[in-house]
Amino acid sequence: MFSENHKLAVLLAEALLRGGEEIVSVKTKMADKLGAGAHSTPVSHAIMDALITIDRPHEVLALAETRDDQESSSPETRLRFAKALLAMKAADKAEEELRAIVGEQPDWIPGLDALCDALRLQKKIKEALALFRRIEALNPDQAVLNNLRYRMFGTAE
Repeated sequence: MFSENHKLAVLLAEALLRGGEEIVSVKTKMADKLGAGAHSTPVSHAIMDALITIDRPHEVLALAETRDDQESSSPETRLRFAKALLAMKAADKAEEELRAIVGEQPDWIPGLDALCDALRLQKKIKEALALFRRIEALNPDQAVLNNLRYRMFGTAE
């Protein structure tokens, strides 16, 4: 059921974590619901995203560092690592990771979006604005663009 919809998987992980479940238990329950291994990418990414949502970024870093599968260095996993750094107010370290990701995948909207945030949080406004314009030119989903526009300018219009 959840393998088709990452947002539902994140909500389930968030509910379990907020309910006091330990990460090991959440992994097992998520694996069962997703029909995947407890250490699989869908399970790990859902838990990482939920941990960021509930303001537990240190645990995301621990999860990212202990993964030993071939996906541990995927752009998607590295993006979650960088978002955890952003949540921990380590925008300079997040910027470094995000620049590496964007260097490998220059038109990947999620990486560009997060890099724009890292630059904005460090008050590198000219660079963030130039990156915003680049993202705009890539014609992303309107919801993504509105969200970024709001974070950049305080309005979605």
